[in-house]
Amino acid sequence: MPLPRRSPRWLAARALGAAALLVASWPLTGLAAPSAGAGPFAEVGAFDGARLGMTIAAWKALPLPTTGPTHLARACAQGAGGLVTCRYADVYGAYDLPQAHRLYPARPAWRVRYQFLNGRLAAISLRTSIDAYNDVVSGLTRAYGKPRRTRVDRVAVGPGQSRARVRTTWARSGAQVELTDPSANPVRLSLRLAAAR
Repeated sequence: MPLPRRSPRWLAARALGAAALLVASWPLTGLAAPSAGAGPFAEVGAFDGARLGMTIAAWKALPLPTTGPTHLARACAQGAGGLVTCRYADVYGAYDLPQAHRLYPARPAWRVRYQFLNGRLAAISLRTSIDAYNDVVSGLTRAYGKPRRTRVDRVAVGPGQSRARVRTTWARSGAQVELTDPSANPVRLSLRLAAAR
């Protein structure tokens, strides 16, 4: 549910900036319920209704992913080489805030990006909490079967410090999902759905 304009919380959040407005206005209860079965990955090659290969017009025709914010909009940006990156955003005046998705019950997904190449959906990427690891792995395994590959390497987290990073890949029916634990942010998982290579 968005904050009412000119309410004390809205004014305070506006004074503190867009990040504070997002935190102040983002209740998990406003997010759409997850789909049945394997959650948002129940359909191979799709995330929450968006299918690889669909057109931008078909993506824009999908129902909005949430019932909470009344300022929800689709935002797309043209990139190099025919790449168009789209996302859902809450629009509050001059602020354009990323919209979270409900990944699993009480497990939000952030930075959900839909990447279109030559007018067709080529990849979907998102971030979620490391606390969602078991739910994500279980859902992907139900939808795609056993992981095809698991790689472990180290990632720098500070001067002279590193930690293990695990990259697990599932593939089926021409679609591939890669789960990176952790992402560039040590408390976030990164997922990327694309055509199998």
